Amino acid sequence: MLQLFFNIQFLSLIGGVIITTSLVTFSLNDSVDSAKQQFVENTHRTHDSILQRINSSDEIINSISALFNTITYVDADQFRLFAEDSLRRHAYIRSVAYMPLISAKYRKEFEEEMHENGYVTFSVKEQNNNRYAISENRSIYFPSLFLEPLNSTTARQLGFDVLSDTQFETAILYAIDSANAIASLPNQAERRDGHYTLFKALYTGKSIPRKTTERRQMVNGLIAINIDMNSIVNETDNPGKLNIEVDLIPGTISNDATSYNLVSQDTTQESGNSSIINKVFNETMNIRLKGYNLTLKTSKKVDWQDMNYSSIVSSFVIGLFLTMLLILIARRSQGAATEKLLRDSELRLRKWNNAITNLAKSKMLSNEELLPSIREI
Repeated sequence: MLQLFFNIQFLSLIGGVIITTSLVTFSLNDSVDSAKQQFVENTHRTHDSILQRINSSDEIINSISALFNTITYVDADQFRLFAEDSLRRHAYIRSVAYMPLISAKYRKEFEEEMHENGYVTFSVKEQNNNRYAISENRSIYFPSLFLEPLNSTTARQLGFDVLSDTQFETAILYAIDSANAIASLPNQAERRDGHYTLFKALYTGKSIPRKTTERRQMVNGLIAINIDMNSIVNETDNPGKLNIEVDLIPGTISNDATSYNLVSQDTTQESGNSSIINKVFNETMNIRLKGYNLTLKTSKKVDWQDMNYSSIVSSFVIGLFLTMLLILIARRSQGAATEKLLRDSELRLRKWNNAITNLAKSKMLSNEELLPSIREI
């Protein structure tokens, strides 16, 4: 009987542990779901913030194009004033440039004009192994004529024929045909820094021709802005400490472009938080633009800071309370059963005493008859 009592208490303890574990597990899963929802919301905020800055860069390149379409002749000072304002307001725009179309027959005359204007060492050039050299003969060139910011570091880029760069060439030709701002894959100089370049074509007549053939015939220059995606991501509010990746899918005529990773930012080491339950959230969002696409990928390991402590602790306390209640009920049941057993034993003992007394008083029974009667009782 005592073994049964102990089994009841043990089973009560086991039942309480199961209830507590279930409550805590439910609260933990609910906290993880809440953290997932917060993660998705943070991803959407990051997406919107990046998109806002990308749209601003498109507005800037369109504004510079409008400047050239509005004024008959834009000189270096006018370009500098306009570009400086854009660079000051948008730190993620690293440079702004204008490249006129120069035909092969006009190249020598163009270089001489630049020499007369004070650029004694100016020449149309190309880049090879991160070094600038005089450009080979081609039918047309797009040399950098206006460049901001212009300093001792960037001055060597003047005269650089962007069409000579194989990475830029595809985007430039598509920009001419589409009349949109087209992103190029980073060239050798940009790949180290997560930069990419937007190109937009300018046309003779100050308006965009409707037909592609007309656009190719009437193009007379390019506007280019260099964008630092690392700077955009760093400017983006990231309260959730998300790991962020941004891939560029450049615009091409054939639509067979492959993606290129611009940014891969891991905040795990920065946060220093230990991960629990080995769970990682992942989300992918596309930023679709007219001339190119960006893919935003975010991830985050679940850590204790993402959990709802109050819910988990409350579940544990409730489970502990229920466990103690079950054990208490088992003990009370055991006490009632023990009390009943004692009462039953007492009654049997009284019956036995009464039987002995009655048989002893009876003189008609012998000792031999007394014992069987006791056994029967």
